[in-house]
Amino acid sequence: LVVGNLQTLMSIPRTLYDTQLVAEGSQQLDLDHSFTILQFNTLATCFAMKENADREVLEFDYRASLFTDIFENRNADILSLQEVDQYNQFFNPTLSGMGYEGTFVLRSRYDGLAVFWKLDKFELIENRTINLASAEYGINMPHKALVVVLNHISTGNTIIVVDTHVKSAPWFESVRVGQVSVLLDQLQNITREYDGASIVMTGDFNSIPGYPTYRLLVDGYLNNVEIGLKNWKNRLGKSLPRYDLQSNITFQSAYSLYNTCNIPSPPLPPNYSWWDAQ
Repeated sequence: LVVGNLQTLMSIPRTLYDTQLVAEGSQQLDLDHSFTILQFNTLATCFAMKENADREVLEFDYRASLFTDIFENRNADILSLQEVDQYNQFFNPTLSGMGYEGTFVLRSRYDGLAVFWKLDKFELIENRTINLASAEYGINMPHKALVVVLNHISTGNTIIVVDTHVKSAPWFESVRVGQVSVLLDQLQNITREYDGASIVMTGDFNSIPGYPTYRLLVDGYLNNVEIGLKNWKNRLGKSLPRYDLQSNITFQSAYSLYNTCNIPSPPLPPNYSWWDAQ
């Protein structure tokens, strides 16, 4: 997979699929000119306890041992995590001991976003937080995106890593597309500051192929799309303003490889790993 001037080997955690997606010819990749990225939603404790499963396996201490195994076995160069609620207590000290540096931002009162990178592979240039609320769209939810700009030490290339988690629930697609529109507008400004940088965007987008949020990221435009917050008690009863959206940045998804590798698609809307198509 080509991300700007860097060839990237991307894989799916073996805890989910006992298969690695490997780019054609990647066996000959120059490791000095490549990097790996691993991302997933860690499931914040406050949400975990609402799940219909044995309480023992939902306790954070149990899940922490699984996280540690994944981090050690995958040994990814970049980690991008959502719903992190034990950053200072677990994630940061554990990953610091594995050679990572990280940054964190609260997404809500309960959880946040975290990005970690290997200190022997990357140097931090800066990090920023993007607020995904919009007065224009009437969206005042606290969702955010974490943007980390890194220097790839062996090549000198600049990588912009984005981690986000937008509004959940199927009936909030009109909110998600507004949040992603805000994110893309801000990313366009950042890319002007870092000309030639490549973008890798990860996160929990709560959307599936064909939905407006997905189409905006892939196609770079949407026409006559509803944006705003519907009354949850009468989700179909309120007509929302419609907008035409345009973005100079478009993305490709790692999940598009499912179609060429004969691997079953995920049963739920996946956490996406995107790279900019430019």
